[in-house]
Amino acid sequence: MPSFWVRSVVVAVAVAGLAALWGSTAPPAHASCRLLGCGKIKHVVFIIKENRTFDSMFGRFPGANGATTYLGRDDRRHKLGHLPNFVAGDIDHLMGSLRLGMDNGKMDDFSDVPDAIQINTATGQTYDASDSQYLRSDIPNYWRYARRFTLADRFFSTVASDSFPNHLYTVTGHLSNVYSLNNVGAIPNWSWGCDSASNVVARSWSAKEGVIFTRPCFNYLTLSDRLDGAHKSWAYFAPSYGQPGYHWSTLDDIRHIRYSSDWTSKVLPVGHFVDTASAGKLPDVTWLVPPLDESDHPQTLGICSGENWTVRQINAVMSNRAAWRHTAIILTWDDWGGFYDHVVPPIGPQKELMYGLRVPTIIISPYAKSGYITHTFYSFPSMLTFAERVFGLRPTGLMDKTASDLSDAFNFGQSPTAPLILRSRACPAITIPGASGHRRLLYLGLGSLLALLLLLDGLMIGARASGSVGVVGRLAGAAFFRVFPILVICTLVYAVALGMYVQSTVSLSP
Repeated sequence: MPSFWVRSVVVAVAVAGLAALWGSTAPPAHASCRLLGCGKIKHVVFIIKENRTFDSMFGRFPGANGATTYLGRDDRRHKLGHLPNFVAGDIDHLMGSLRLGMDNGKMDDFSDVPDAIQINTATGQTYDASDSQYLRSDIPNYWRYARRFTLADRFFSTVASDSFPNHLYTVTGHLSNVYSLNNVGAIPNWSWGCDSASNVVARSWSAKEGVIFTRPCFNYLTLSDRLDGAHKSWAYFAPSYGQPGYHWSTLDDIRHIRYSSDWTSKVLPVGHFVDTASAGKLPDVTWLVPPLDESDHPQTLGICSGENWTVRQINAVMSNRAAWRHTAIILTWDDWGGFYDHVVPPIGPQKELMYGLRVPTIIISPYAKSGYITHTFYSFPSMLTFAERVFGLRPTGLMDKTASDLSDAFNFGQSPTAPLILRSRACPAITIPGASGHRRLLYLGLGSLLALLLLLDGLMIGARASGSVGVVGRLAGAAFFRVFPILVICTLVYAVALGMYVQSTVSLSP
């Protein structure tokens, strides 16, 4: 019996020692969690805006890899100009123009990009829009987000071209080879995808076949498909069919979504986002695409109006504190837009197409590192990778399978950062050269027609009063009074038509 008790004590001591040893060396429980953030993020929101480079918006941001000067063709450095609120012309930003501006890595020829040289409508002076940037005072709320949360200064657009191919990589990691569209023209119904005109085609690159033209209505596997398969919720808020900005509703490019019940139940009008977010009813993953006028795109209502729109959307998320505590917002811009950036992009899996210039990106979340600048390489598939690792989803293709997942921007052990509710700003009025000329044309046309009518009427009254109206005069008078209503109608139609033209092309205001 004694030996039994001795053995029991020895075993008990050994077990206790092993337990103590395990307790001192085992990782904390959350480290074994398979999900990024271990469930602290329940809502991921992608806000995708238009046409800016990092240097054009945050080149002056303290601590970031930004530039305030550029190298000219004269091999001398020049100070980057000051971008006005309203950029009157859309700088060409197709692949050929990017190659021209980059000049084999010298980054010295952006001023030769088509439409780079423009008129500053606020001053009437010619300026180099491509080699220009905003000051902090021009975009103060974007800077406030960057200061409070995490700014990424090595986030590159995926394709060295314009909106269409880059927006594809915000929904799929499939290596698509697409780099632009052809025959877009006036964009019938504002559609680039399955709803586009029959002559609109996508250009893809093949090392064997060169340029290939295909209908922009694909069947790529998307993040929304992965979410559906895992019974996770999602929504894509964007302008509706026929509205300016509908061409950025990227799921219209995916055939099996465009012609499914998801299209009617989960692709929603952009105006519904604010109410959804403020009510705390955000799905697991949300894409948010702005209307054209508030997109930050050149030729719209200006960067101030676009910033105000962004603030309203983010305020809606932050206003519901319970939902905010579990939300991550990735605010980014889709392509370079013709603007300068000093960093030569790395070569991607498709060396002919990847990567494009850096785009501004801000990671906004209670768990985003506050006041932090991440220098990790990211691109649009990184957003998918982040959502996939937050919700335990499989990747959709090579790009999101191999992309960095944005985790460098987060500290899930920190105390949650409080919401940052911002105020919209009063935006300057937009004056476009030629507006006064169009109005003068309108007034001159109306005045001339009215004067003609009054003159004819006066002549007829005078002739009648003098009794000198003969048979010919009476016939002319009768004809005039029959024609008079037609002249009035024509005058009104002219006024309305010219007024609509002036309103749509000239008289823009915030």
